Amino acid sequence: MAHFRHRRGLTALSINWGPWAQAGMAAELGAMQQRRIETTGLQTIDPDEALAAFEHMLAMNHPQTIAMKVDWSKFSSKLVAGIGQSFFDDVGPRRAFAAPSAAQAPSDLFEQLKNLPKGERMDLLADAIERQASAVLGIAAGKRVDRQQSLHEIGLDSLMAVELRNILCQLFNCTLPPTLLFDYPTIKALVDHLSDQVLDLEADDRRVFAVPQKR
Repeated sequence: MAHFRHRRGLTALSINWGPWAQAGMAAELGAMQQRRIETTGLQTIDPDEALAAFEHMLAMNHPQTIAMKVDWSKFSSKLVAGIGQSFFDDVGPRRAFAAPSAAQAPSDLFEQLKNLPKGERMDLLADAIERQASAVLGIAAGKRVDRQQSLHEIGLDSLMAVELRNILCQLFNCTLPPTLLFDYPTIKALVDHLSDQVLDLEADDRRVFAVPQKR
C-alpha cells in the first residue's frame, strides 16, 4: 500500500521494525527466546531510540524503510557462506561469512559415513542431527530427544528452524530449502529425507559415496 501510494505521489511510510525493548512481542518473550535473538546479532531497540528513528524516517520520503539494531559480526557469522554476501557487504562492515567449524567440517562427517558399514550409517546420521537439534533447542547435554516427536512441540520456533537448517547446510555441504523443518519436523523425518534425497546413504555399495556439491 505504501509503494502504491508513493507511485501516485501520495504520502505513506511502511517500517520493518526490529525487536523493541520494553514493549511489543519481543519484550513478552521468555528469557531463552530473548537470548536466542541476541545470539543472532539482533539487538532490541529502546523506545526513545525508536521514536528518534521514526522522526528521521518521516523526513526521508521513502515508501519503505527498515529500523533495527544489528551487531553485524554476530549476524554475518550465522549466515551460511555464499548466501547474501553482496547485500550485507553494502549494509554492514565487511566481515568473513560463516564457514563450517573444524568440528562440523563436512569432510570429517562424510569420511566417517563413508567408512562405516552400510547398516551403521543411519545411526551416525541420526546422532549428528539430534546433537545439532538439541544444541539449537538448548536441551541439556545427555538428555535425549524423542526422534519421532515434532521439534516444534518441544520449543522449536521459526528463528530456531532457520538456524538449524543453516547448520545442516554447513554440516552436509548442500543447499536445503527454507521450509525444511516444517516439511520434516521430526529427527526421524529429517534423517529419512537427508539419507534418501541428499546423501544417498542407502544407495548401492558400488556407487561412489561423494560429498554433495552446492547447487
